[in-house]
Amino acid sequence: MLQRLLRQLQHVVTALVLLIMILIGAELWLRTVRPVRTSPVATQADVADQSWLVPSATQHHRMRPLSDVFSGPHGIRFRTNSLGLRGPEPDLQPHPETFRVVLLGDDTVVGTRLKHEHTLSVQLQKHLSAHLIGTVEVVNAGVPGYSPILSLLQYDQDLRRLQPDVVVLHFDMSDIADESIHRSSLRLEGSRTVCVHPRLLQVHGRTHPLFSIVRGSALANEVCKQFFDISDEVTDTEQYAWTRSIPGTVETHIRHAMDSVAQLRDETKEANQVLIMTTAPVIWQVLAPEQNPSISRRYGITGRHAVTDDVPFQILSAWSRQAGVPLCNPVHVFRSFEVPEKLFPSDSPRLSAYGTALYARELARTILNTPTAVAGRLRTLR
Repeated sequence: MLQRLLRQLQHVVTALVLLIMILIGAELWLRTVRPVRTSPVATQADVADQSWLVPSATQHHRMRPLSDVFSGPHGIRFRTNSLGLRGPEPDLQPHPETFRVVLLGDDTVVGTRLKHEHTLSVQLQKHLSAHLIGTVEVVNAGVPGYSPILSLLQYDQDLRRLQPDVVVLHFDMSDIADESIHRSSLRLEGSRTVCVHPRLLQVHGRTHPLFSIVRGSALANEVCKQFFDISDEVTDTEQYAWTRSIPGTVETHIRHAMDSVAQLRDETKEANQVLIMTTAPVIWQVLAPEQNPSISRRYGITGRHAVTDDVPFQILSAWSRQAGVPLCNPVHVFRSFEVPEKLFPSDSPRLSAYGTALYARELARTILNTPTAVAGRLRTLR
C-alpha cells in the first residue's frame, strides 16, 4: 500500500517537473521569437513620449518632474519644472497684475514634437500679451495621453493652487476613446476620486509578487492575449472613431467626457475663474486621405475627400452653448488656410509648428472676446 502511494507520488512529482520544464521552455522560446516589450505608461501617448511619463496613484500618469532631455531627430530640448509641467517654474503666488492662464490637455498642448518657443502656450502668451494690460503668463499643463477626467484631477490636485484667471481645456479628437479607458481606473479614496495607474494597484499595502511575475512573463501575456480581453488599449482606428461617424457604442463615452468638463466648469466657477474649452481638427478633417496616405492607412481613413462630417464639432458646440462654456472651434479657419499641408506633420495627426501657431491665434481671439475672462485688462479693441 505504502509503495503504491510512493509510486503515485513519484508520478505526480515527475509530471509536475515535466510541466514546469515545458512552461520554462515555452517561456524561453516566446522570449526569443517575441520578446516582452516594456508596457507603456500611457497606451494613449506616442511611444516616443513614454520616457518622460511616470505612473500616478491619483491621476493615472503624469510627466516626470525636473526633466531636461533632448529628444527626436532634431534634438528638441524638453524640460519640466517641479510640477512636472513643460516650461519655467510658475510662482505659486502670482503677482496681482499678472494675467495667468492654465492650459490643460494632451499632446497638442504639451507639444512634445515642438521646440519650446513653438508650443501652444508660448504662442498664446505672445498673442495675449499684445492686447492685455500687465504681465501675461500661460502655464503649459499638457500631458501626453490625457483626457478631460485626468485634466480635472490634475486641476484639483496640483493646479488649483496656481490661482489662474482663466483655465483653458483643449478637447482633443482622441479624448472620447481615452476617457473610456481612464474612467475604468477611477477609485474612491475617502471623499475624493482618484485614477490609479494599473501598475500601482496594491494588495495588502504592497504590490503582489504574482502580479509582477505575470506582468513580466511572455507566456502569461500570450495566454491573456489569446483567451482574455484584459487590455486597456484602443486601436488606432478606434482612437478617432467619432471623427468619422458616431456609432451608438460611444454615446456613453461622450456623455462621460462632457460630465468631466461640466465638473471642471463648476470648480473653476467656484474659484472665480473662467473656463474656456477649445478643440482643433485632426489631419483628415482638413486634408484628403490621399494627401497623407501613411497616416490615413494607420487610422483607417478612406475616401478621396477630407472628412467634413462635423458631428463631433456640432456636439461640442451644442454642449458649450447649453453649459455656458465658451468654445474655440477653428476648423473652418484651418480648412480655408492657403497651404493647409503646412498645418500638420507628415507622420502624425497632431499639429505642426504652423498649425499650432494658427491654433494659438484663434484661441487668443476667443479669450479676448470673452468679457468675463479679460474684464478691465484689454489694451485695444479687436
